[in-house]
Amino acid sequence: MPFLIPIWLPFGLLDRQQLAPPRLSDTIEIDGGPAITSTLHAQASTECDCHIGAYGTLPLAVSTQRDPGVAAAGSAIPTDDSRATIGTADVGVFGGTQDGSGQQLYRLGFLIPSASREQPRLPASARVGDEVLELPRTAGVRLSHSRIWIKDTPWTSIAQHILRVDLGLDVAGEYATEDHRRIVHVIPRTGVGVMQQCDIGSISVETALAYDPFVDRDGGLRWSAGVTGMLKLGWLQPAATVAAVRTPDGWGGTIALDLAAVWQPRHVEGL
Repeated sequence: MPFLIPIWLPFGLLDRQQLAPPRLSDTIEIDGGPAITSTLHAQASTECDCHIGAYGTLPLAVSTQRDPGVAAAGSAIPTDDSRATIGTADVGVFGGTQDGSGQQLYRLGFLIPSASREQPRLPASARVGDEVLELPRTAGVRLSHSRIWIKDTPWTSIAQHILRVDLGLDVAGEYATEDHRRIVHVIPRTGVGVMQQCDIGSISVETALAYDPFVDRDGGLRWSAGVTGMLKLGWLQPAATVAAVRTPDGWGGTIALDLAAVWQPRHVEGL
């Protein structure tokens, strides 16, 4: 059976990097809170044996609450303006090896201080490994290693089993403000997911874990577990994730919708 790794494998809670055709996506997360988050991601990798790629990720949050105005008598009046807040951007490079049994990936990323110093953290994402992208103005580095295994299913020739494991470490310096000094976050993280893929789409079960052990202010354990389903509609590959998320503030649930446009070269075969 053809090797399907050029088709995107949209694990909803794990790292996005993969040796595959270029991809542009927008992941919208809804958790019932006062804001909706949107994460823009783009990446591409070479088709030659060098297997080098580059990526960029930018999160933002749009408030769904109305900003109260003040009437002449002092009573609050609602306005319809929504406010968008930009998070910390992540740009970097990745590379590795690829063969008929899967991929091995290494990533080096850089956190760009695109967020404001005074803004609050963005709402917690179900992709807890990207916790550093929620921070106010921050600069730092991201290191990760990922392994993807692919195996044909024994009972049919039109499906595959896929296993992905991520290990990473983020070191992020949060800029000082009037309320606190510079904060350094050292966050180890990991994730694992299993997927069943066929010619019309895929379904995966996955979990991810991140821990910020040296910062009491915003630190603590973050854990998520969920299910992701994706449809292959040619260049359009929409996906949806339903996940439970644990943060230092407690438990919550998230629905994430991923709208992705994927360039598919003519030589890539279907199932």
